[in-house]
Amino acid sequence: MHLLRRLNDGGRGLTIVAVLHDLNLAVQFFDRFVLIGDGRVAAAGGLEVIDPELLSRVYRARVVVERRSDGSAGRIYAVPGG
Repeated sequence: MHLLRRLNDGGRGLTIVAVLHDLNLAVQFFDRFVLIGDGRVAAAGGLEVIDPELLSRVYRARVVVERRSDGSAGRIYAVPGG
């Protein structure tokens, strides 16, 4: 993942497309997201895609989204909710 990020940031104009099922990993390394549910694009964009209501609807389960306060540049952390 670090290599992909370096290639993307390297000034070569490289676009990286990665398919991940781990939202927290995706948020850690990428800036743009396409959320797919039922074989269709449910949302596309930046961090606004990592929205608890949207994720809960797509995953059909409650999802809690929190901002991390551990020095990780304000990144978002999504977890299944109770």
